[in-house]
Amino acid sequence: FRQVVRECRRRPGPARAGRDRRVARALKRPAAVALPPIRVANSVTQLVREDHGAVLVAGSHGGLIAAHLAARGGVHAAIFNDAGVGCDNAGIAGLDLLAAIGMAAATVSHQSARIADGADGLAHGIISHANAPAVACGVHTGQRCREAAQCLRRAPARHGAPPPYPEGRFALLRRSASGLPAVWGLD
Repeated sequence: FRQVVRECRRRPGPARAGRDRRVARALKRPAAVALPPIRVANSVTQLVREDHGAVLVAGSHGGLIAAHLAARGGVHAAIFNDAGVGCDNAGIAGLDLLAAIGMAAATVSHQSARIADGADGLAHGIISHANAPAVACGVHTGQRCREAAQCLRRAPARHGAPPPYPEGRFALLRRSASGLPAVWGLD
């Protein structure tokens, strides 16, 4: 494109009309869009600046806090570990949270990749769950994680911010007058 523009500026004359048409065609071509990189992290609590805008394959569970941290960290899309799904779908609950803000996300099966090992997830993980934005990008159950991560590179940008994450600690027993220590629950 730059060469075509330089030619047009350099050579005036009757042949300029042909060059002008080439410039017009070059201007109509869509510019090449750089796709986000695929990055690996063992935990979403350890994100670095380079993870911002990337497709993240994390060893973390796909629960609410992990999804919140990934979104707050600015990742483009994420793949987590389903951690066995768990009670009330706790290991994949973050997929719905991310879908609500338009962020594509999926999980690999805990039977295909080690929990807390993002590299193992990328190398051996098999997709077990995907939210609607991820499915729209071509991610599906049974797909290899590496292939799903490639699909997620083309995911549209999310359209919202994650809601505030509620405090995860609560008092089970306050310090009593008899001097017993307080007991706190942490989530």
